Amino acid sequence: MAPFSYAEFTTRNIGFVSTVEQEKLRQSCVFVCGTGGMGGAALMGLARAGVGRLIVADIDVFEISNLNRQLFAFTDTAGRPKAEAAADAVRRINPEVEIEMLGREWPDAIGRIAQRAGRQRQRTEQQQGARGSPAGHAHGRPSAT
Repeated sequence: MAPFSYAEFTTRNIGFVSTVEQEKLRQSCVFVCGTGGMGGAALMGLARAGVGRLIVADIDVFEISNLNRQLFAFTDTAGRPKAEAAADAVRRINPEVEIEMLGREWPDAIGRIAQRAGRQRQRTEQQQGARGSPAGHAHGRPSAT
């Protein structure tokens, strides 16, 4: 198995996003509620985009009836908690990703998750302010004005 390199993993993203934006994705944290149909598709996209931290919540287990429509449903995940099985699959895509899994307790964790998201946003804004943005540029791209 080849050693993992985040830079190589995300090299084809550049052009769709700038290197600055890719680093923002790497430093980002996203909460995904549900890992079945829509949530599983969202989680797969976020993982492959290179988001660095994911909070994954699901109260259910995979069933055979999920195989036809849920990305993380396989015969060997039937009976497993969806958040756990999805997290394992995401780590096979990006072994550096940080994942917090939540089950039935996830509604009680919403306040804590929101507080962390606010602190993360503050840190990001402070880092951007310390570096300064090039004049006339937003998000690493020329502004429309």
